[in-house]
Amino acid sequence: MANMCGLMVATVLKLLFLRALYPAWFHVRRTDPAAVQPEADPVEEPVAYIPLHMAGE
Repeated sequence: MANMCGLMVATVLKLLFLRALYPAWFHVRRTDPAAVQPEADPVEEPVAYIPLHMAGE
């Protein structure tokens, strides 16, 4: 019985208390989603594939 109660208390602490403790301890601030500017999509350059039998030449 004590094991089960201990697991329940640990779960509650993990889900509630530790989630609130992390931002307080590391000074994490919540950002406003409207203030964050989206990053530009990087242009991907095509990759040149070299067949394995030609790679050593």
